[in-house]
Amino acid sequence: MTSFVKPVYPRMKKIKVLSTKKLRSTMVSEVKELCIEITEQNFILIEPINTNEKKEEIINLLASPVLRNVLFTSSNAVNAIKKYLPPTGSTPLLDWNIFSISGKTTDALLTYFNPERIIGAAKDSTQLSELILKKEVKEVLYFCGDKRRDELPSRLINNGVIVKEVVVYQTTATPFKCEENFDGILFFSPSAVDSFFSENRLHVTTVYFAIGNTTGQALKNLCRNKVIVSESASEKMMFKTVDNFFRDYAHTLD
Repeated sequence: MTSFVKPVYPRMKKIKVLSTKKLRSTMVSEVKELCIEITEQNFILIEPINTNEKKEEIINLLASPVLRNVLFTSSNAVNAIKKYLPPTGSTPLLDWNIFSISGKTTDALLTYFNPERIIGAAKDSTQLSELILKKEVKEVLYFCGDKRRDELPSRLINNGVIVKEVVVYQTTATPFKCEENFDGILFFSPSAVDSFFSENRLHVTTVYFAIGNTTGQALKNLCRNKVIVSESASEKMMFKTVDNFFRDYAHTLD
């Protein structure tokens, strides 16, 4: 994986960016190499559901020989069920056929599953639904959160696919009032968008960056600011997108 290239922004002060979630320390270190001043603030709280009933439900599903087509649209769902999976190196491992949003979700899956188990990955829910329908899947097990979007399961159901949803984590809004202005704000989920705008309305010149098309559409529904969608669903690509945008903008001032 290539490192960031430290840019020079002509005529520009350091770019002030707000991330609507706490970032990995390694990511923050890499961002310091850019001409970006990053502020981090969680606008949502993600917690796995750890009730006895949920544990029993997940364990029974893992033991089922029938439900082999599995769907993930969030790394939070992957992380929520990992502790129930057989230890890596054990035999046999789960013979799932996995469909996943690419980027962080797929990366989380690859820390446990072999790449061949992921038979379909796409950058957004629209493309992912097309992959699933193309494979003529009849039934899919969907590990998700309590605030999951309707578009993907609705399209599958409307095309005759049985979707068995298992909610394995919950999302709680943690709104925060921003008292300073930012050049750009980064959003990693529609839930964070809703939480942010419940307390904030920033200047029209603020640029909003979205991790994917679904998050981007949530932003467009709530504001008229410029919205830029990352090319892939990863923190690294988000910051490359920010870097590229403001570098190109700086050159327009020459």
